[in-house]
Amino acid sequence: MQLRNMVATVALLLASTVTQAAVLDFDDISTTPSYIEFNTYKGFNFVNALVIHKNYAVDSGYNRNTVSGNYSAWTYYDTLSMALASPGVFSFQGVNLAAAWDASQTLNIKGYNGNTQLYSLDQIITNTTTTRLNLNWTGITRLVFTKVNGGNQFVLDNLTYNASTTSVSAPATIGLFAVALSLFGFRRRKSAV
Repeated sequence: MQLRNMVATVALLLASTVTQAAVLDFDDISTTPSYIEFNTYKGFNFVNALVIHKNYAVDSGYNRNTVSGNYSAWTYYDTLSMALASPGVFSFQGVNLAAAWDASQTLNIKGYNGNTQLYSLDQIITNTTTTRLNLNWTGITRLVFTKVNGGNQFVLDNLTYNASTTSVSAPATIGLFAVALSLFGFRRRKSAV
């Protein structure tokens, strides 16, 4: 019994939670000078998402909300959603938002863990400037952006998040294997005596 407890303790100590800070800037999805639809990007599955070049519609929120590189994400549907493609959770840190064409538009953002809604926020956005929304929504598996009023086209850029996954690194795996072998050898030697 002590051997099992010791191995379990070593395994827990060697396992670590890895947090990866990242920004979805949407700049490496396309090189087209117009727009295209996409479904997956950097570990997320998207629904109703497109990426657009900032010069496709110069006098618009598409151009004004592209804060890094030449591309931003947008939708012409009422809702855009994104969910982790693999098991785990993420912290939604923030995003740059703009209305594509409307002078004023209200956008509702909801954060879910599975089917349980954890967060909800209404944000007014315009087509004349980008709005940086800084949040710290933790334990999220899915985000949903929904148009409440105004036109249905809105733009996102530089969505920041931290994804957490539990993993065992290669050195930790080797160490765990070595400890298990030595304990197995110790047990065999003890039973031979």
